[in-house]
Amino acid sequence: MTPAQLYLSGMSEASRRVMGDGLRIAALILSAGQVGPGELPWQLLRYEHTAALRMVVQQECSPSTANRVLSAVRGVLKTCWRMGQMGTDQYQRATDIERIVAEKPEQAAGRALTPGEMARLLHVCEQDATPKGVRDALILGLGLYGGLRRREIAMLALADFAVDEAQVTVREGKGRKTRIVPVNSGLAAVCADWLHVRGYAEGFLLWACVKGGGLVAHSRISDQTVYDVVLSRGAEAGIRRFTPHDMRRTYSGELLDAGVDLATVQKLMGHSSASTTAGYDRRGVQARRKAAEMLHMRWERRF
Repeated sequence: MTPAQLYLSGMSEASRRVMGDGLRIAALILSAGQVGPGELPWQLLRYEHTAALRMVVQQECSPSTANRVLSAVRGVLKTCWRMGQMGTDQYQRATDIERIVAEKPEQAAGRALTPGEMARLLHVCEQDATPKGVRDALILGLGLYGGLRRREIAMLALADFAVDEAQVTVREGKGRKTRIVPVNSGLAAVCADWLHVRGYAEGFLLWACVKGGGLVAHSRISDQTVYDVVLSRGAEAGIRRFTPHDMRRTYSGELLDAGVDLATVQKLMGHSSASTTAGYDRRGVQARRKAAEMLHMRWERRF
């Protein structure tokens, strides 16, 4: 097993995909496009190589992508050290490269959905009489009214959604942290309908569907399924394109707008840092917009 394979083998499916992409970018840069991460002799990298890599990704990639590439390289070099392919001094020098710091936006990128858009999304699911309609309503509800990440939605087990207690236990959180998320009565009702369709067989909560909307029993949905539901139902509802993470952004923004304190929203979102949660707080933007509207500019439209 190569160092790259060994490094990736201990990760979850989602992390393996993300960090594998980081290694591919690094390998292409370091080898001038000649080899991939499986063929690159990582153990031969020295500080001058990793420093040059940092300079290239800083210029060519977004800060988040660049740091992901550097993190993947640090990880595979640590694997080389553990395998005895690099000395301690060589490993420490090669990984002594700083993170790339960019000015953090006051508000997280992306967009929040309006109440009208959320209502239209659920309406198109209600109009779908197949099991897929109820399933998709639950997927959207878990994102919009539970703030779950798409991986968390895909990995939910039947026992994780306690309908009577109106709460979801999220066991696949970022960093493998477990959290309990209370849900509103509407989302609990959607789940109850889904269980009526699905049945109570143990296993994953959400099952795959065939083209006609029928269920594929015991076959869990993937992260990509969540993304596909967001795109297809959004198109049906005729609303502007949004992503699964925009549902999470909507959830946190609505809570903060309703006056829920930052610490509580942080726990519900599963954030390790309150500063991350603060990036979803749109109240400051709304206050400035309201202030701007107080200044009147007199102008008659010509066209």
